[in-house]
Amino acid sequence: MSDGWPFFGGTYFPPEDQQGRPSFRRVLLAVADAYKHKRDELSKTAEALAEAVAKTEIFNK
Repeated sequence: MSDGWPFFGGTYFPPEDQQGRPSFRRVLLAVADAYKHKRDELSKTAEALAEAVAKTEIFNK
């Protein structure tokens, strides 16, 4: 998001679709499309992700 909140994450995206994992290109195209057409949903997702990370940090202390 333009305000710097993460709304998507992953660890590895292969160069081509393989073993049920999307390629890096497919991920980038999906993120770009969501940013253009579903920005409200992305804001909600970013909030939920931030809350989940905050809860995880509480449990790890």
